[in-house]
Amino acid sequence: MEIRNYTQDGHVVAEIKGKLDSSSVTEAEAKITPLITAKSCMIIDMAKCDYVSSEGLGFLLIVAKKLSTTGGCLTLAGVRDEVKDMLHITNFSSFFLAYDSVSEALAAIKEGNNNSKQ
Repeated sequence: MEIRNYTQDGHVVAEIKGKLDSSSVTEAEAKITPLITAKSCMIIDMAKCDYVSSEGLGFLLIVAKKLSTTGGCLTLAGVRDEVKDMLHITNFSSFFLAYDSVSEALAAIKEGNNNSKQ
């Protein structure tokens, strides 16, 4: 798994490439958690993430909750069909706002459609 982060339109975007599973969650936590700031919305770009295990889902939920407690939000972008299926099967799709692309996620945040589903 690889994680690249950058800022676009004032929001942190973390791009995950590969699998988000038990072997990579610790690395993801080390790289993404420090990016959480008060009242910020973070976008996790999952266009290149082809698998998410239950531990990966738990990690996403933790990030969403941490952002929520600071007045921020977590938005997912580019979620692939395989991962969407996992989110729906586990009912985790009810916890996250998801958009087809980072640009759509940024537009939604700009329009104020960034309320978490928690």
